[in-house]
Amino acid sequence: MENLAKQKEQIERELKEYKENYNTLINIENEAKERLEALKCNKYYLSDQYEALKEKLKQKKALFVKLKSLIKEYKQHKYKDIEEIYKTKYNNIIENINSLHWNFNLQIFSSFESLNGLLKEAESFKNLKNEIKLLQHRKNEHLKALLIEEISKTRDIHNMIYLIKFVQKYEIFFNEKLFLTCMKKFISQRYKYHFLSDSETNRLDKAEWIFNFLDKKLKEVCKFLTIYNTSENKVEPVEYQDFLENIIKTIIKLINKRIKEIEEIDSKQKRNLILNFNYFLSLFINKIAKEYNVNLETYFSSFENEIVNQEKKNILFKVQDIHKHDYTSWFSEYEEVFKEILDLNKKQVKVDVNFFIDHILDFNLVFIDSMRYINRKEIHVLLYIFNMFETFKETVQFLLEEFYQENGIDTEDKIDEILIKISKFNLENFKLIKTLFENDINNIINLKFYFINDLYKIFEDYKICKGFNKLKDLASNMIDKYLFNTLTHKPLDRQEYSNYLNLFKKLKEYFDVKKWDSRECMKCIKGIFENKNVDNKFSKFIRDLYLQ
Repeated sequence: MENLAKQKEQIERELKEYKENYNTLINIENEAKERLEALKCNKYYLSDQYEALKEKLKQKKALFVKLKSLIKEYKQHKYKDIEEIYKTKYNNIIENINSLHWNFNLQIFSSFESLNGLLKEAESFKNLKNEIKLLQHRKNEHLKALLIEEISKTRDIHNMIYLIKFVQKYEIFFNEKLFLTCMKKFISQRYKYHFLSDSETNRLDKAEWIFNFLDKKLKEVCKFLTIYNTSENKVEPVEYQDFLENIIKTIIKLINKRIKEIEEIDSKQKRNLILNFNYFLSLFINKIAKEYNVNLETYFSSFENEIVNQEKKNILFKVQDIHKHDYTSWFSEYEEVFKEILDLNKKQVKVDVNFFIDHILDFNLVFIDSMRYINRKEIHVLLYIFNMFETFKETVQFLLEEFYQENGIDTEDKIDEILIKISKFNLENFKLIKTLFENDINNIINLKFYFINDLYKIFEDYKICKGFNKLKDLASNMIDKYLFNTLTHKPLDRQEYSNYLNLFKKLKEYFDVKKWDSRECMKCIKGIFENKNVDNKFSKFIRDLYLQ
């Protein structure tokens, strides 16, 4: 029973749910019917609306076509009006351009101003605007070229002043600096005419013409700069030093062109042309340094060094050729070469004389060292070389003093340097001569009182030496010392005494024996043999020697 009751309750619950679901479905169905009815109504309404819209669209299209036609007609009309306006404006611009005057005078800037205005008017015409810009550029460049040309060829100072004012007006109007360019051309164009053309002034052997011309033109452009800077109508003053350096650079280029031209020629006169050009170039460099405080030496140092090196080679060839001859001809030729070097320096070719002196000293050193002096001839050669170097030294001193005096150069240190070099070399030669002389004296004095004949021969050999008096003094000291040692070594017998008396008489012909110690000894010995009293610093020693 209990189960049946539960089943009943279960069935009742399900039945209740079914009813509720049924009612829900009925409600949904009713709502669906209502919506369907509403949709049908909307369909008819939308259909009517659609038809109405189609009609309106049709009307609008018709109106649009009409409006489009009207706009087209309006545009065509307006285009014609605007085209006429622009055509008139274009033609007016062209007419105005054609009416501009481009004569070479200050009024030309009015034409440039007008052209600037026409350029603004032509803003709407791209091609015309570009053409005007091109015309403006061409006229600008043409005016610039005319200014440069007129300045480069004018010779009248009043016309130059006018042209400088013209340039200033140009610079202000175009905001472009032109004066420096004009001055460069003023020099370069005239230089080309005179020295790079078929003009009679274009002569390689007249270097002074070039540098006189450049000096004159440099002075002129500096004068023009003063005129330019004193005028109120300028963009800004031109700084003198910058201006000068730029002009100098132009001058340097022109000079280098001439140098290149001379270096490329193939002629026997090439060396003379180069030396001549270098001489006047050096004078010009010195003048520029003095008058304008600008150093040009560095710009031409390679050219000058090349000349110096070539001249050194020439000198070396000459010296080598000199040394192929007999030594007796060397020094006269040395003197000629030395004069030639000084002459080169006068021509501003700065060949250092030390280069030459060092070379001949080195050669003579090797030559002297190569001799063994085992015969009298080699000694005579050495004496000759010593004498000639002494003479050469005097000649060098004279020539250098003359050269430095002519050129206003402080001489003392420079001359001393060269003379000391030669003196040191010849001092070594004299030391060698003294050594040889000492050997000769030592070889004969052992012959006792018989050496006087050989002494004469030795003196005959050496008396040509310019230092002979010193050699004679050396011999005097050596003989005095030898005789003193001999006379104080042991007593003389009468024969020896007689021989030494005769020897001293003969020695008086060659030496001043009054101060000899050996003579004082001989006086004491003579006093003993002649039984006379002699009192000197050696008398006691001699008496003791003979009375022992």
